[in-house]
Amino acid sequence: MPDGTEGAGGGVLVLSAEDGAADTIVPRLIAAEAYLPLVRILETVPCADGERQPEIPTDLGLIDRVARQICAKLIILDPIMAFLASSANAHRDQDVRRVLAPLAAMAQSTGAAVLVIRHLNKTLGDNPLYRGGGSIAFIGAARSGLLAAPDPDDESGSARILASTKCNLGPRPESLRYAIRPAGDSIRLAWLGTSEHRASALLATPGIGEERSAVQEAADFLRSYLSGRAAPAEEVRREARKAGISDRTLERAKKVARVRAVRRGFAAGSSWVWEIHELATNES
Repeated sequence: MPDGTEGAGGGVLVLSAEDGAADTIVPRLIAAEAYLPLVRILETVPCADGERQPEIPTDLGLIDRVARQICAKLIILDPIMAFLASSANAHRDQDVRRVLAPLAAMAQSTGAAVLVIRHLNKTLGDNPLYRGGGSIAFIGAARSGLLAAPDPDDESGSARILASTKCNLGPRPESLRYAIRPAGDSIRLAWLGTSEHRASALLATPGIGEERSAVQEAADFLRSYLSGRAAPAEEVRREARKAGISDRTLERAKKVARVRAVRRGFAAGSSWVWEIHELATNES
């Protein structure tokens, strides 16, 4: 742990939609001297068509069983948006709470801590509760929130700060400094002590979160909203506007998210719907 003490013994269950197991996750675990037999990376689950990515809350039963098999003390969802069921809208509070409630129940039943990861949005302001992607219900349902951001005092750009944004479990902890350093063919984390910087100050620093462009954020919205389903084009535009995404940005994000427009029906009764098309390249 950051203070040099040993962490809790137990297994770790990883669900990651952004990093490959063989080329990224496992090498980093080895560099961190993890005990690999107690780490399970759940990439797919069986389905009628073969295999698919896990969904929450649909596959919580399977996730629960796997967690118990390795006596998991930690379950990681990276990022949470990628694992929401297709029926859940990440930007709608009630949908998010319906997803997180059974996840929290599973955490309590198994005794494992659940770490869900979100990206920063483009909203201006230094209030951490409003800077995570999707609905504010994500941080509202969490017992603890943490922000990872560059250390504004580090000219080399290699140091980071982990700061508390919410803590319902006890006193607000000190912010921690750390760095990502080379370790063989991979990287590992090195703790650098505490920091006086707090989350609100870090978010007020110019550039924080700007690495994710408005188009990338809009693409994330499209992937979430259209996950596993098609929706009328006007409905998607309307919900995007509610999320602060302009029509122009949404159109640019369609290609990034591989969204295609499909006409349903005939003549005057037809309408346009949008859907994710994995093979799409330049479709409109």
